[in-house]
Amino acid sequence: MESEIRTYLVLSVVLLLMVSVLGTVNVIVEEEGSIYRSEKLDRVVFSTFDDGADAEESISLKENTYDLKFIIIDEEDDPIEGANVTLNDMENTTDEEGEVLFRDLEPGEYNYTVEKTGYETVERSLIIDDDVEEYVTLKEVEFEIPRWMWVVVIPVVLLLIAVALFLMKRSGEVGETDEEV
Repeated sequence: MESEIRTYLVLSVVLLLMVSVLGTVNVIVEEEGSIYRSEKLDRVVFSTFDDGADAEESISLKENTYDLKFIIIDEEDDPIEGANVTLNDMENTTDEEGEVLFRDLEPGEYNYTVEKTGYETVERSLIIDDDVEEYVTLKEVEFEIPRWMWVVVIPVVLLLIAVALFLMKRSGEVGETDEEV
């Protein structure tokens, strides 16, 4: 009886390891006249005979899930706090170390977006088939005054300032004093 329990435990551990590594396993379990066959293993049933009595044990096997950790940094490798990370339809925000964790993800392809004011938005996809650390570098948005602004807006502003000064001088508010002789 003790050897049967030991065999059962060893077989259970081996099957669990095989399923976790391979995903699906074709199995034939034979034990004193009982056979269990499965094409796609998600549950294992062990039947044993002890003194003519049937005993059945069952183990449910669940598909693996994985964790995805994003590490968001700038171009100087400094962490970016407060970046919004969207993974398919899930959202989260990076902490002070620029990290955010999505847990218990099923294997498959995922699309993600990383956004932060003052930085360019990053959109990518990745395949989850193990625990993953995904590094994303955000580039700062460079503010540049367009050429048309220099050509059109700046001269208009200067003209408005000149007109305002002219009107103030004409009404006697600029350049005259209140001294009367």
